Amino acid sequence: MRWGRIAKRVTVQLVLAYVVICVGMYVAQDGLIFHPTADAAGIEGLVAAAENEAFELEREDVRLRGALLLARDGAQSGAKAPALMYFGGNAEAVAYKAEPFAWIREGGAHVLLLPYRGYDGSEGQPGAERMRADALAAYDRLAADPRVDAAQIYGMGYSMGTGVATYLAHERELAGLVLVAPFRRLGEIAEGSYPWLPVGLLLAHDFDSLGLAPEIDEKLLLVHGDADTMIPIEHGLAIREAWGGPSELLRLEGRGHDGVSTHPQTMASIRRFLRL
Repeated sequence: MRWGRIAKRVTVQLVLAYVVICVGMYVAQDGLIFHPTADAAGIEGLVAAAENEAFELEREDVRLRGALLLARDGAQSGAKAPALMYFGGNAEAVAYKAEPFAWIREGGAHVLLLPYRGYDGSEGQPGAERMRADALAAYDRLAADPRVDAAQIYGMGYSMGTGVATYLAHERELAGLVLVAPFRRLGEIAEGSYPWLPVGLLLAHDFDSLGLAPEIDEKLLLVHGDADTMIPIEHGLAIREAWGGPSELLRLEGRGHDGVSTHPQTMASIRRFLRL
């Protein structure tokens, strides 16, 4: 009888400890998912350059501060030009994409680099719902710009940004979408990292790209390293298999998660995809 009471007490303590851990993980999840960078100076530097301009987006009670890299020909002639909207990873300062993407504006397309809320001088706190809504607002603002060919707006996402970009393609008509190291569902990555937690019940921020894929008919360029251990290539292959429109795959042999968005083969494939 005594051992039964001890076992019961131990079981209750273990259950309580598990509940405390679950509550702690729920409270801490924002810090585990989002790693805001603090490169406001990088955005300011881009805005200060004569060939670029500020792209500020008023959202409720916060302001997002980004940079629009103007197409070389469009900036000089005033003609409408294509545009690429870039959505970065969860710990990426997007201003650093200006240099590797310089060839895009030189080729005649605008590039929008808009940090998420809480990143690089943008106000507020990041969150999946807010990021999705901000992406739609940014698209609408860009499409209304008289210098932008609204029928030639492309989206590009890397890692976490693929969830935002996929949602944008589902809600708006894009000329095409580039996904680099995409996941099937963000929650699935979390489940792999914490298999002992009820992630489905705790996760407040999720992106279900695989669920949206069959309903998207825009053309897709999917880039994935076959040695990616953070988001294995099986995720990208599943998205391509489910995609509702034409798709092509660039499989980077021996490449992991980092550096794939600016890999020379990636840049060459994007150039063909954008027809620049």
